Amino acid sequence: MYYLDPTKTVCLLIVLMSIQYAVHSQKKDGKTVVYGGDKSYPPYEFINAKGQPDGFHIDLFTAIGEEMGFKVVFKLNDWSETKHRLEYEKSIDVTDMFFSSERSEKFEFANSHAVIPHELITMDNQKKIEEIEDIVGASVIVENGSLLEDLLRKSELQLNVATAMNEQEALNRLVRENFDYALVSGYRAHKFIAESDWVELSPVGPVIFPLELSFVTAKGRLDLIRDINLGLEILKKSGRYSKIYVKWFGEKDDSIAVKILKWVGLSLLLLLVLSVFWIQTLRKVVKAKTAALKKELDEKIATEKKLQAQGTELREAQKMANLGNWKYDFKSQVTEWSDEQRKIFGLEKDDKIPEYEEFMEFIHPQDRKLVTDTFSQAVNKPVIYTFEVRAMNKKNEHKNLLVKIKPTYNGLSDKIIGLNGTVMDITMLKDAQRKLEAKNEELHKKNFELDKLTYSISHDIQSPVASILGLVNLMKLDLNDQKSTEYIEKIEWSVGKLNSYIKDILAFSINENKKIDSDVIDFKGIINESFALRRYMDGAGDLNLVVSVNVEGDFISDKGRLMLVFGNIISNAIKYRKRDETNAFLKITVEGNSREVDIVVEDNGEGIKEEHLDNIFDMFYRGSFNSDGSGLGLYIVREVVHKLNGTIHVQSSTHSGTVFMIGIPALAGTKD
Repeated sequence: MYYLDPTKTVCLLIVLMSIQYAVHSQKKDGKTVVYGGDKSYPPYEFINAKGQPDGFHIDLFTAIGEEMGFKVVFKLNDWSETKHRLEYEKSIDVTDMFFSSERSEKFEFANSHAVIPHELITMDNQKKIEEIEDIVGASVIVENGSLLEDLLRKSELQLNVATAMNEQEALNRLVRENFDYALVSGYRAHKFIAESDWVELSPVGPVIFPLELSFVTAKGRLDLIRDINLGLEILKKSGRYSKIYVKWFGEKDDSIAVKILKWVGLSLLLLLVLSVFWIQTLRKVVKAKTAALKKELDEKIATEKKLQAQGTELREAQKMANLGNWKYDFKSQVTEWSDEQRKIFGLEKDDKIPEYEEFMEFIHPQDRKLVTDTFSQAVNKPVIYTFEVRAMNKKNEHKNLLVKIKPTYNGLSDKIIGLNGTVMDITMLKDAQRKLEAKNEELHKKNFELDKLTYSISHDIQSPVASILGLVNLMKLDLNDQKSTEYIEKIEWSVGKLNSYIKDILAFSINENKKIDSDVIDFKGIINESFALRRYMDGAGDLNLVVSVNVEGDFISDKGRLMLVFGNIISNAIKYRKRDETNAFLKITVEGNSREVDIVVEDNGEGIKEEHLDNIFDMFYRGSFNSDGSGLGLYIVREVVHKLNGTIHVQSSTHSGTVFMIGIPALAGTKD
């Protein structure tokens, strides 16, 4: 019998009043929570004779809703259907479920409110079971979609597991069909046997699988879990939970209870006057503890949300990088794949992860030995392994994969307990790399052929051009009439221009293809030599050359290429000097050290129009109507400077002269 202690009853009532007052401000108005349950799982939840939801969970969750200020709508169905609606359809908010670590990855669990042991029921009372191993190889029927089904199927007992829509159907089928056992909750088993005519049914063996029962929500509903936990805590502290429990599971004596409550009511009137101060104190304590509990739950929610956000960010990053991850546990022999890894190998979300032998079927036959050897090494030699393999996924798509493997350690003993790693889909990268290599090879071949053709043509043309110039000079000596002399001079000018063009092309070809030489540079000697080679040019004698060199130490660079730079700039200064300038000059200043030099070339010639400055280094560009060159000179200068890892800039304006500023670093090493 269950008796009420009057003193304890008074205290419980006072506590209830205090707690209700303390949490009043935390209640939420207007929210509706849909509770989905099992329509045939008395006394926890069931459809009663009036067709209404009834049972321990119905009363308990209704009380939680009242405490936390939300309305509850109950929808009871077959358990497997209820679980499906919560997990996939999200058409219900809450149900009850036994806890397991696997389920905690799919659902949010509130604090446990009951522990339910289970028993094996049999029609053959001659069977004696002292331990669970005694049922190896037996046929057992359980509720479909329940945790018991998962536990039995994963056990090593080699059982023949069948399922029923609910526990009552499991017991009915045990009677009608040829099963060895039904596994159901102990309370349900004894109640069913007592209320049925099947006296041959009996529990056998010890109580097994004591499972924690909790209210659960879909993943991420931590706000609702917080409300459920807080509501349960309030119900337990107020004593209301005990009353609901006694209603469904305990023995009751209404006459005694009524008498005691009347006595308690009279006592309470006397005690309330004396308890006002104590209530105020208790209210503060309850409020503080409620606030602490809420803070703890809020921190848990914040942590869960942070982890959830990090997990989402990681999945998005893996998706963008075509990167999957996996892990394998030696003890359980369980392999886990991320969603992106499944996608890489063409698996759907619900597809079974392939065993090792099945996985090897994806790998290209020529790469399988590499995979096998690497996995063997990873177990014995704990370092990170990286390698590439070819594969054909389940959708018959060719893949190039970058695989990384590393060991997983036991943090306490540093023992290797498994392997983990990543798989990156680099198929598109490999395809692009192959196409780029093919294009580069084709471009290299065409450039080589073009350079070879350019050099060959230029070299082959230069000899006859030189011969023509020689013949023209001879003809000038023999001609007497003015007209013929003019024609010959025009021929000489045209052939000279062609010869200059050929020399520019040869200079360009040499710069592109000739390896860079390392020489100790005598800047003054190179500048004077370059100017001397152009003394035959018209107007060269009118230009005053000023050279200033101040370089500390030996400067190493390519003499031939520097001759091209100075030669072209000096030629331009001669061509584009001011014809009426009596003091035309070209000033070249070189300053620096053994690491780098700065070269400034300044003249007071015609200058360059501002609109042409951005184009003067382009191939075949001519910035002046007076230009009779090939348009390659300054292009070659820029290309040579870049070849020497240098920089070049120009400042100029019409009739104000031109300044070239060149910076060149020394070549690494010393002269060969």
